[in-house]
Amino acid sequence: MATGHPKPRPTGARADGGPITAPEEPIRAEGPVGEVTAADQTPADQTPRDQIGSPARTPISRIVARRDFLAANGGVRVPSTAFILLVKPTGLGETRAGFTVSKKVGNSVARNRARRRLREATRIAMPDAAVPGADHVFIARRTQEERPFADLVRDTGHALAKARRKLAGSTPPSA
Repeated sequence: MATGHPKPRPTGARADGGPITAPEEPIRAEGPVGEVTAADQTPADQTPRDQIGSPARTPISRIVARRDFLAANGGVRVPSTAFILLVKPTGLGETRAGFTVSKKVGNSVARNRARRRLREATRIAMPDAAVPGADHVFIARRTQEERPFADLVRDTGHALAKARRKLAGSTPPSA
């Protein structure tokens, strides 16, 4: 609507018998233009849902390239009931997460559900427990779908903590 005029309504009969037509002028909200009310502002103490966690948390990106998934296979492996976690420090300063679900898990509906559950559990647990500057790859197992979500979140936190401990105890990889 480049002209600023609303689209005319379909013609027909109103309840009082008159025709249905568009108003001549655009409908405008009452009150001064540009005035911001208290209801329009978000309180400073409310943080958006994607920023919940510790204040010094590391932003988490997604792994999308196949070579990055393959590279993570050379890092620390932490098996869990619902997934296998692969963690490989990259030295890039960016914390990333990737998710893979094979056809062994089930049909496309089951695979997508498993991937969504893993993503959400990771979104909740990873900000506080992720290894900074590392790639994290979560490989779903068949038992993942039947696991209660609270247990999945707890397992994710435990696996990330275990990976952090393993990496702290190992020597840095040589180039």
